[in-house]
Amino acid sequence: MQSELRIRYVYSVGTGIWLLFTFIIESTQESVSALRVRSLVPEAGKRYVLAGTSIVLSCVSGQSHNSPLQWSFNGETLKSDHDMLSITSTQTTTGLTTSELYWECVTEEQGGLYTCQDRAGNSQTLNITVISLIPSPGYLSLTKERLEPITIGCRVSSKLTPYQYKPIKWYFKDQPIKASHGWHQGKYHTFDQNNTLVIKYAEEADAGDYTCTLRLNEVNETLRQTVSVYVLPLVESFESEEIRVTEGDGMTLQCRIRGDGIQHVKWLKGNSSLTVDGRVELGAFRSYQNASLHVKTVAMNDSGSYFCYVENRYGASSTRSINVVVLDWYAAVWVFLGIVAEVFLLAIIANIYDRYLTRELKKNEREQEKLVLGKSLANTEQGSAKA
Repeated sequence: MQSELRIRYVYSVGTGIWLLFTFIIESTQESVSALRVRSLVPEAGKRYVLAGTSIVLSCVSGQSHNSPLQWSFNGETLKSDHDMLSITSTQTTTGLTTSELYWECVTEEQGGLYTCQDRAGNSQTLNITVISLIPSPGYLSLTKERLEPITIGCRVSSKLTPYQYKPIKWYFKDQPIKASHGWHQGKYHTFDQNNTLVIKYAEEADAGDYTCTLRLNEVNETLRQTVSVYVLPLVESFESEEIRVTEGDGMTLQCRIRGDGIQHVKWLKGNSSLTVDGRVELGAFRSYQNASLHVKTVAMNDSGSYFCYVENRYGASSTRSINVVVLDWYAAVWVFLGIVAEVFLLAIIANIYDRYLTRELKKNEREQEKLVLGKSLANTEQGSAKA
């Protein structure tokens, strides 16, 4: 009786272990065969992405034997034949098939339904919306005599109505800007109608990157866009309007530049660009390439007006000129001899004048002595007569 009970007990335990093992195996197979799509950009759980950025999606399937994964957008199959679209698939050692979709520099047209599907018909879809925040930069001129206002802005996508998002907030160097709605109050002013920020008295310290943030009402998501205030290029005046150089000597001209996004610096003589060779060299000055012009040995035909021309990547430019006069070597020698002769002549004149003054001074002294002696004799004679 006891042996029969033991047999039944062992049988029951064995059956339970087998059922548990079978359940684990089936659960593992189901989990391995499941299809999962997750969003890397935008972040998981979010559906809005900023136009001009990227969409990155990852699809993982447990189907082995190199089961392919296929992407579709709004029902149409996607292929890696687009310049901005890339789809890559890999097979792991554990039998997982992974496919990643990377769409660079998306526009609002790339917003929609993204679906990943395997051969067995398993699929999963993500809905992504692309929102445009078009930056409107500002430009600061250093040539103005007084400070002037600068306006920057963030134009919101036409897909959104003003009721779908909160008023745009502005930041400068990661610090929130305390703006007012009245023109006569404070330095910063915001206008919610066109999502602009006005810097009332803009100076060079106000140049840099600003951030506008768009917070959506229906979801807890915030989009950020960078809006810049650029300093327009400025070439500062040369130390003098004209320099004189002797033939055969070296000459260096330096272009003092201020501004953002400087892309081109070039030198011109008259209306022609300078040719760089072994005699004429261009170098860096204050971290700007080609801002220094050096001529090793100046020739007579180097005389003329030289221009430093600067242009930034936004098309704004500035220029300054300096006139170079090259003196002939012999002419310079004659000038030197003339200066020496002039100095020598002045020395002779000074010597003659000094002698003349000395002679006149001695003459005056003798006359004074005679007057003193005459008065002394007169006084003596008067004293003798009284006696």
